[in-house]
Amino acid sequence: MRAVAAQLLCALLLTLIAGCDDRPAASAASASTGPTGNSTITGRVFLRGAAPALAPIDVSAVADCARIHPDGIPDEAIVAGPDGALQNVIVYLKGVPTDSGGPSRPAVVLDQLGCRYRPHVVALQTGQILRVESHDPFLHNVHIKSTTNAASNFSEFAQPDQPATTDTSFSLPEIFPVQCDVHPWMRAWVGVFDHPYFAVTDASGAFRIDKVPPGNFTLVAWQERFGEISSPLQITDGKNAAIDLTYSR
Repeated sequence: MRAVAAQLLCALLLTLIAGCDDRPAASAASASTGPTGNSTITGRVFLRGAAPALAPIDVSAVADCARIHPDGIPDEAIVAGPDGALQNVIVYLKGVPTDSGGPSRPAVVLDQLGCRYRPHVVALQTGQILRVESHDPFLHNVHIKSTTNAASNFSEFAQPDQPATTDTSFSLPEIFPVQCDVHPWMRAWVGVFDHPYFAVTDASGAFRIDKVPPGNFTLVAWQERFGEISSPLQITDGKNAAIDLTYSR
């Protein structure tokens, strides 16, 4: 009887010990939870030489849009400041590890407002939501012209005080245009990446990429008219990097 009681006591103790073990499962511990580096990359993108003069886009043939833009819509294919700083340039790293944290990031909004896509260029991660909205009270067509991912085409029409909204996402990296077939001057660009190390330059040509891991990478700038330029970049853990990229005409 004593031997049986001892065996039962040992079994009970082992059960209690196992129940107190709150360590995460191996699969959960190894799952990607987002960028884990400690470095930040900052810089600006410039155009050396005079930027081409782009005439405003004439929309007088479309009454809904002409009422909003009687002098035409600015062409955003090239937006350069007085010092040559380029807006709407996608800057990203090549050679970094992929990351599955995209679905946990907030949605990126691409709005249709005043017969224009706003902003003109967006970037997001694979799995992250692209939320296409329309605040215009007339019909827009959203033609997503992706080639690596499946293309799509849908319409949106805003109701009073209620924008139209369509969510979509992409599983593969690529850069592609989005266009309104009803108003063909309406064009935006979408960059999709399988990691979080990317940015879009602001009005001063500036960009910032956070939480970069150490390693040897390539920093790439993409602009819709000028294409790509790049520079090798070595990141040391915990040390920030500052680098400018310049297009030459």
